[in-house]
Amino acid sequence: YYYQIMGIQVYTVKEVYLGKITEIIRTGSNDVYAVSGGPRNLLIPALDNVIIDVDINSRQMTVDLPDGL
Repeated sequence: YYYQIMGIQVYTVKEVYLGKITEIIRTGSNDVYAVSGGPRNLLIPALDNVIIDVDINSRQMTVDLPDGL
């Protein structure tokens, strides 16, 4: 659910902190997570090959960013 994702901390698979999810953008094909508060603002597509793990209890998401993102 969206309320469970908002504010969750986002890390790469190499454990680099990217920030927190501040907005969920609905698009026609998939959601996009706006992440800020880290080294730079990012827009991360909510795709199975990008979102590796979401742990609601620990409020942490692990992502594998595609090249160029």
